[in-house]
Amino acid sequence: MMSRRRSRKDEIIQKEGDEEIFRKQAAVCRVFTHPLRIRVIHQLENGEKTVNEMVEALQVSQPYLSQHLQILRNAGVVETRRTGTSIHYRLRDKRLVKACRLMRSILVDQLRRAARENQRLVTER
Repeated sequence: MMSRRRSRKDEIIQKEGDEEIFRKQAAVCRVFTHPLRIRVIHQLENGEKTVNEMVEALQVSQPYLSQHLQILRNAGVVETRRTGTSIHYRLRDKRLVKACRLMRSILVDQLRRAARENQRLVTER
């Protein structure tokens, strides 16, 4: 009968795998440290867009947007395709939109709780 216990070697391999995943997760999370990049992710929620379409929708300059699109591309968040002189961007995985929405929901809840607590403190005075 085989032992159900994991060997020490299996545990080390698992830990190394976890560490690699944590490093990759941290790299992707760094992408979300700028509001424009989060806005780009939401822009791409319903499909691909050209740089010019996003410049217009986000009301930012093309060089500024391109800088942030390159960061998203390097992190593997977006991918591109070229047609003529236009570059089309799309999300590599739409679950990123869900992740952004979840974080936003958590933050909104925290702000509401803080506002209620502040109101309670003001009322008690």
